[in-house]
Amino acid sequence: MDIVYVCKKSLFIILITNYLGSCSTRPKTFATPINKKNDQMKIGFGSCLNQDKAMPIFDAIKNEELDLFLMLGDNVYGDSEEKYLKDLRLAYKTQRKNFEKMNLNFPFEAIWDDHDYGMNDAGVEYP
Repeated sequence: MDIVYVCKKSLFIILITNYLGSCSTRPKTFATPINKKNDQMKIGFGSCLNQDKAMPIFDAIKNEELDLFLMLGDNVYGDSEEKYLKDLRLAYKTQRKNFEKMNLNFPFEAIWDDHDYGMNDAGVEYP
């Protein structure tokens, strides 16, 4: 397994190239074709994307020719205490436009963290 770390401010990526199938019975089905060389797949990981700031790191990420990118939380910063989450809705709308402009050449999936729901470090008391 090859692991490469690339760090810049609050966004980080980890690129992993690994042989698929050696320990798995899962089918090799992905949104884009697997890198044909040695049946390897490149996956990038990242988090902490402020929709109101430039994201030049994605130029470098695009150059990696990833098969998949996983966004691991804080994909927007739309902290909002108001009932209808206007700021959070605007944050997602802005981020969607950002991703369209970047013309990413890889599929991505996301999981959500506290900022993605509306408030940093909010707990059960957050409506």
